[in-house]
Amino acid sequence: GNLYLGNNNLNKAASHFEKTITYSPDYNNAYFNLGLYIYQKEDYAQSESLFLEYHRKVPNDPDGLQNLGETSIKLGKFAESENYFLKALDLDQNYAQAYLGMGGLFIEKNDQTKAISWINQFIGLKPKDPEGYLKLAMAYSNQPDKALSHLETALKLGLKNTERISRIAQLKALSATKEFKNLMEKYNPGRP
Repeated sequence: GNLYLGNNNLNKAASHFEKTITYSPDYNNAYFNLGLYIYQKEDYAQSESLFLEYHRKVPNDPDGLQNLGETSIKLGKFAESENYFLKALDLDQNYAQAYLGMGGLFIEKNDQTKAISWINQFIGLKPKDPEGYLKLAMAYSNQPDKALSHLETALKLGLKNTERISRIAQLKALSATKEFKNLMEKYNPGRP
């Protein structure tokens, strides 16, 4: 399964992880990796179930807690999400993804001040990670100039999968502007 995952053949990877769970249910990473795949397919309830099983088997893994936090956001379970991220930080106060997750949680809760604070802590740990600046753009969605500035920083740092930006709820209005289109053309010439 990991070989197929590394080659980005997600369907075959998932099939192998499912077989691994059937024949070797103690192989914990199969639950985690299948959970990641199912999350990408946007089946958040099934993904949560797999991450919970992984967490039951490996309770002190910040990665597992962080993925439970992200999945809980998608399911609208904000209190649970916050709890998972904070547990991950209790295990490792430098676990950057939990800070980013908390930022995303507060974006969903429309609490700009808390979102920005958490995201800035992520950026303090990973200043060259474009995802932090994308999240800041989302947090500043009601201030287009700041949002565009942070989005440009993310693009300069090599943000991947840029086609997703215009689908992000907080950036939909911004993506309709001429300034946004010019910025995208500057960093992704010829791409929508």
